[in-house]
Amino acid sequence: MPIALDPNQTTEVTVGTATYTCRYLTCRAVLLYEQRLTDAADKNATQFQSNESLNKALMLALTGWNLPMPFSADALDDALTPSEKWELAVALPGKIMASEEDKKKSSS
Repeated sequence: MPIALDPNQTTEVTVGTATYTCRYLTCRAVLLYEQRLTDAADKNATQFQSNESLNKALMLALTGWNLPMPFSADALDDALTPSEKWELAVALPGKIMASEEDKKKSSS
């Protein structure tokens, strides 16, 4: 089964001092993720719209975290600062892809 279709296949991604549990993304999900980040960075968007797009992008990949509050889409705004969310959003795709490559190497 392709890794992105198996809901039990996740990876741990550390950004700063927090560790996030992430799913592997399909090609379609990566394209959607990138579109939502583009929408979040749109200079014509309001802060509210940008934040909403950023949260939607992150929720495509995130399934949990090691923070002292339960994980949920609503908790993103209570747990992370805007700069922490952007740092995470930029770091996730590369770290997820690196984990996938490591997984492939270890299984061969």
